[in-house]
Amino acid sequence: MKTFVDRRHLDAYDNNIDIEKDFFTSLEEAWKVTPSKQNFMPYKIHIIGPDAQEYKDKLYAMCLRNEGTVDNLSDEQLIERYEHRPPSYHSITNCSYALIITQRLITKVNVRQQKRLYKGHVAEQMDVKQQNTLNSLASFEAGLFCNALQYYLLQKDIDSCYTGCFKTNLDIWKTLPFVTETPIMIMTIGKGKIFVPRDPENNRPDLSDITNIVK
Repeated sequence: MKTFVDRRHLDAYDNNIDIEKDFFTSLEEAWKVTPSKQNFMPYKIHIIGPDAQEYKDKLYAMCLRNEGTVDNLSDEQLIERYEHRPPSYHSITNCSYALIITQRLITKVNVRQQKRLYKGHVAEQMDVKQQNTLNSLASFEAGLFCNALQYYLLQKDIDSCYTGCFKTNLDIWKTLPFVTETPIMIMTIGKGKIFVPRDPENNRPDLSDITNIVK
């Protein structure tokens, strides 16, 4: 049984291997176990599959363009930067499935949710403070979902990676017209082909650095 210890960062996937059945089984398994405040699940998962290569290429181009903007590089400088190696998120182009997780506009609720719904929680009635609260909740819960999904994928020997190299301004996402709410994260999924070697000098902080035992 594979665990998170076995997870490795991807440089490239082998998209000639059919993982459709295992992918959608894992998706349903993660949906069943991921907790959500009052079962709202305020996020949406856009699935770009094997037959939508055009959108994967557009997603990659958008991430690459964002890197150039952030680092103030011209197209020529960006090409020079990656003359001998592709960007770490280049696997977007060769994954079996690329997931774009966005916020989800909550416009309908079930009877039980309605009884527990505080005034103004439905999206079209929210003020700025409530909207920011829901935005944070959506990001937190989407992370829980992706973590659960990665676990179930690992059990089936399927690899995955994340990237956050993008802007959330929807004007930038016009080449992917189905993205109509604020993006949260991108997750790529497939059978790993080339993996990034672990960098022994890039260690995470000690546990003691990130914990505080209150006495």
